[in-house]
This record gives sequence, structure tokens and C-alpha cells, in this order.
Amino acid sequence: MTTPTSMINVQTSDPILQSTPTTVTSSTSPAPPYLSHSYNNQNHQQSHLNNSLNLTNRSHNQQYTSHHSSSNQIDDQLSREFPEVGNLSKEDLQDLLSDPDYFQAIVTKIPEINNVLESHRGLITANQSLAENNLKLRPRLESMRDETILEFGRANELRRKFEELYNQQLELYSNFGETSSRSRLLTALHESERFSESLSNSFIDQTERIEEETFVKQFREERIKFHKLNWVSELWSSGKLDWNQ
Repeated sequence: MTTPTSMINVQTSDPILQSTPTTVTSSTSPAPPYLSHSYNNQNHQQSHLNNSLNLTNRSHNQQYTSHHSSSNQIDDQLSREFPEVGNLSKEDLQDLLSDPDYFQAIVTKIPEINNVLESHRGLITANQSLAENNLKLRPRLESMRDETILEFGRANELRRKFEELYNQQLELYSNFGETSSRSRLLTALHESERFSESLSNSFIDQTERIEEETFVKQFREERIKFHKLNWVSELWSSGKLDWNQ
């Protein structure tokens, strides 16, 4: 079955392309139901072709305008940093803001944008590589985590035992501390003094029969002991005795 066709002229403002007419053949008769999908594809392809031709026309217009108005270019910061945008006419700038395809075509020509996109792709690749390495290390990290939990439990158990032994040590050392030792020293000093006084009173009163030599020996030994204890007590009281040494 044949289908009548018609010629569609594509309008362009490019002086170069105006000399060469561009036509696109399209179907004008309604498509049969079983060919509707094919006609929809043809319409989509034709629309895409028209958009491509429009972008081509704008690019040629930009080159043509830039070539003929190079002597009238404005030397400003925008033109120096972004010549692809700074050299556009007012109409092109308006189209740039209203046409996403035209905007994309212009923006992708800017080296700075390409550098940013390339850097972005590189960062994505690096992040993917890091993620893959992290997944590879996951079993090892999980094993280390389990070992850490086990060792942490053992450390807590050892700490509990240490505190228990430390308390026992403090209890045992309490009998040999400075306070306890000073108390025992003073007690021994008073007992020695009372015992020596008791020996002398017994010998004088003769309440108990004691030989003179025996009394002298016992009394002398007890008084020597008393004076030693008293000397240590005086040093301790004056701060000249360090019990920890």
C-alpha cells in the first residue's frame, strides 16, 4: 500500500545553509492501526532531527555573527573568562535561557565545566573503588570486632579481680600503716614506763624479794627500751622521721 508524502522545508537563518534547501519527507495520510507504532517512531525521529537542525543553525549563526562582529566585541570579564557565552547576541542569550537543549550544547563546550564534570566522574570512580575495598575488608573487620568484644570481657574480669585483691592488700597494710604504727609505739612506750616503775616500786617496798643484780639488770634493760621508744616518738612528733622510708 502506498502513502502520499509531502515535503517539509526546514527554516534556517544561516546564510550558508539558506543556499542549500533542506527538506524532510514525512507522511500526511493517517496510518493504519497496525502501523501506528511505526508512525510514532517516525514522528519522534523527525522531531529529533528538527531539534538537531535547529541546534546546528544556532551554532552556524553564532559562528557567523562572531565572525562578522569580531571588531565590535566587548572586552569585559565575562568575555575573557567565558568567551562561549560572552560572544552571544541578546537573542541567543534569551534562547539559551529558554531552550534546555541549546543550554546543554553551549555549557558542554566550556572547558571549566568539562573539567568539573571530569573531576566529578573521577570522584565517583574513586568512591566506588573505596566502597569495593571496604566490602572486601568487611569479614576481617567483623572478625576483629568479635575478638575485641571477647578481649574486652576478659579485661573487665581481670579488672574486677584486681580491685578485689587491691582491697585485700589495703586491709592487710592497714595494720602496718603510719597511724597504726604510731599507736602501737605510744602503747609500747607507756607499758615500758609502767613496767619500769613497777620494778622500782617492788624493789623499794620489798613486796617481792628480788636480788639486787637481777633488779639492776631488768630495770636497766627496760629503761633502755623506754628511752629508745621515747626517742623515736619525739622524732616522729617533730616531723624528723619519715615512716615511709
